[in-house]
Amino acid sequence: MKIKRCLVAVAALLMANAVLVELSAQTVFKGFLLRSNEKMDFVSEEWVREGLSESEKKELLESLGEDASEEKKKSVQDAQAWKRKEVKKNGYEIIALNVEMEFSVDAYPYRDNPYLQEDIVKFISKPGTYPDSLEKVMCAHIKDAKSVADISKKLKKVKGYQSFVGGDTASYIAEIAKYKESRGRACEFWRFMKVSLENGVLYLKENKGSGYKKTLGVYDAETGKRIVPEDLLTTLKLQSWKDSVTICGVAGIEGEDISFYYEGGDFYVHNLKKDSPLLTPYAKLLMAKDKGYVVTTNVNEYGDQIRSFLIKRVNGGYEDRTVYLPVQLKGCKNTQKIRNRMLESMFGSAEGDEVSLIVEGVKKWLSKYGRGSQMLFNVGDGLVSFGFENLSTYSNVSNTFIVFDKTTGEEIGVDDLIKDKKGFMDYVNSHNVYFAGFLFDSTNVDRGTKVGSEIRGYLKHSGGYLAPFKGLSEFPTSWWFAFSKKDDFVVVEFNTKQSRVFLNYSDIKAFIDPKYHDIMDRAVKSIKK
Repeated sequence: MKIKRCLVAVAALLMANAVLVELSAQTVFKGFLLRSNEKMDFVSEEWVREGLSESEKKELLESLGEDASEEKKKSVQDAQAWKRKEVKKNGYEIIALNVEMEFSVDAYPYRDNPYLQEDIVKFISKPGTYPDSLEKVMCAHIKDAKSVADISKKLKKVKGYQSFVGGDTASYIAEIAKYKESRGRACEFWRFMKVSLENGVLYLKENKGSGYKKTLGVYDAETGKRIVPEDLLTTLKLQSWKDSVTICGVAGIEGEDISFYYEGGDFYVHNLKKDSPLLTPYAKLLMAKDKGYVVTTNVNEYGDQIRSFLIKRVNGGYEDRTVYLPVQLKGCKNTQKIRNRMLESMFGSAEGDEVSLIVEGVKKWLSKYGRGSQMLFNVGDGLVSFGFENLSTYSNVSNTFIVFDKTTGEEIGVDDLIKDKKGFMDYVNSHNVYFAGFLFDSTNVDRGTKVGSEIRGYLKHSGGYLAPFKGLSEFPTSWWFAFSKKDDFVVVEFNTKQSRVFLNYSDIKAFIDPKYHDIMDRAVKSIKK
């Protein structure tokens, strides 16, 4: 979720992105708003269109040469360019702070932990790398708060501003909309966090989507207390390679090692193995709680409850594997049926203790040689996509791909999905170029979806190969809906025993059984979330 930090009109942006902040029960949203009581004079740096300076005109005329026509010379005199300039303005100041805290289901009961709340405030009251001065204004008023609730009290005391606090997105967006005509100076900034419970240790992390998540705080779930480096180390001065480093924060606690942040290296960690004499008895006690796997349950943006099983360093190696199982899919009549089918595909059985079945079963995925197996799981509206593939081979013979109807829990096989099989095969085989899964028709550049920067970037970095496409000799064995979109291309994957092809949903919709159009359309629409 990427939101622009500074806005010309805060209302317009929030109304346009209203879908982005529809939150689950385990996600806590707080919206804080300050609006000045009076209009203020300020300077705004903006792009303006104006005539060229004399020096710019001279340079441009010289580039045209002495033989340039009078018409071209006159056009130089009338030429204009976009320039960045400071513009004096008068209007209301509007500062919006939005806080989103995503809790796993098992971490949610700890949301009011005072140490956790203090660290949350510390994070959200720290101005960004390139903060607008308005952001600094709000951060200065809230930096001494002890909790998110305390922020509200402090902002209500700010002189010269009206304040509003919203705990739900509907009321907050409605409040923002009141100010859309002010056209004053506005700044909006977001703080995203994720809180999870892992083997008796509670983690607060900056939530930047799928990228690196910096640890902001670590807490003992049993005592509730914050865990700091002094609790885990006999000294904060450690030797790293040839240099000495000073430890300043805890990054993660696992059974085999503990990782620490050190001064001057905000995103770099120093690891100590479990047999290090520098670790305290308390550190080793926490490490002993690590089972080698982590089980967490989260509620996604669609209201589905999904349990994840992260098995770390499988068979003592460096490979991690994650298994996702649906606990409850919103609107699904038989979530258990989907769950059991997934377990049977991966482990041969759905019976017995779930954790033991998965932890022991994953060990068989990774042999001594090869990359082993992994599961794929995507869920949105309408559909659930499950995949179990062997990374050690280049063929699809041993891979399983299943798409479920999210409402009924029934499988939708590729034979069921495609009603007009001849038309589908004729369409697929009318392409002549294969590149990293995508099919193209080099004889007709106007056909099909437009190739934009997203597809070009994928093709450039995919590591796939370009080759002539001679068609499919057999009807696909399975299919997969990735819930992904590149440019205007909504990816639908079809698999044969030897290869896979990526087709655009809008191009193949005519070949799909009409009874699946509704759930497919819903799935496509949910990609935007």
